[in-house]
Amino acid sequence: MPWSVSCGCRPTSSTKRESPERREWQKRSKFGIPPSQLDRLQAIVRRYGIPVTGIHMHASHVIMSSETFRRGADIIFRLAAELPDVRRMDFGGGYNIAGRHDAPETNLARLAQILEPLYREFTRGGRELELCFEPGRYLVARAGSLVVRTEIVKTNGHVRVAGTDSGFNHLIRPRLYGAYHEIVNLSNLGGEEMLTDVYGNLCERDPFAMDRPVAEIREGDILCIRDAGGYGFAMSSQYNSRYRPAEVLVVDGRAHLIRRHETLADLTRGQIVIDDFPARCTERSVVAGRARPAFRRGAEPPRFTRPRKLSQRKQKGGAS
Repeated sequence: MPWSVSCGCRPTSSTKRESPERREWQKRSKFGIPPSQLDRLQAIVRRYGIPVTGIHMHASHVIMSSETFRRGADIIFRLAAELPDVRRMDFGGGYNIAGRHDAPETNLARLAQILEPLYREFTRGGRELELCFEPGRYLVARAGSLVVRTEIVKTNGHVRVAGTDSGFNHLIRPRLYGAYHEIVNLSNLGGEEMLTDVYGNLCERDPFAMDRPVAEIREGDILCIRDAGGYGFAMSSQYNSRYRPAEVLVVDGRAHLIRRHETLADLTRGQIVIDDFPARCTERSVVAGRARPAFRRGAEPPRFTRPRKLSQRKQKGGAS
């Protein structure tokens, strides 16, 4: 039976000019085969006669830049030249959208300029090659926004804090890896900007933004957290027994509800109630250094005594 495989590569290397975050990401990434192990890959392919038909490059938005892409493309094209069955290259995603100064929007025209000579050289002898890309978030991120209400505004020393009725259960990217999302105060457009920490309402530290210049936020103001169309609702959860929000699609200026706001019924859906619960729990509780069964239903709960100190137990021959 004919078979073939594709391999995932992490063909990037750090430079001193790159940020510590990028260098650390590349050093510890779980994805793909690093450049230092490509010789071993080729040896395994030759030894077992494995027909490698595709190479997939992984480059997260954390490290994506034109230079990173160029280095990666150079490496996988050189690797593909040594693997005669390769006919497909997938350059993955990680393409940045416009948003912040230290992560400018990926210049797709520049990436095309990088790929064109490599592609022409590779296919010059008649080899066929399919190039694939995965620009998911690049296409849909700007199509969605998270709209929240300001519940509280206060100052902690010199820090201005605005608390909202949302949290990382609705948009986890800022909390998960410090992702930047522009915040617009829809209730005070054109207002004086003030540096503000914008938080969610969960018990953990869940900032949407820190020291962010936003038009003065007041209690009740509606804030728009932009670029939430990718990895927004898809990564939301019911953590902390919180409901996921409704989704509204705006077409030609008209709003259409396309997903309703969740209710308590949504939180409990799928749960199974045990009607005939066993009279004695199978769990065991540790009391005074010894394990004893948990108390039976209807029986008096056990008396919990203060455990003796370790030195006292040793003196009386107790277990250490």
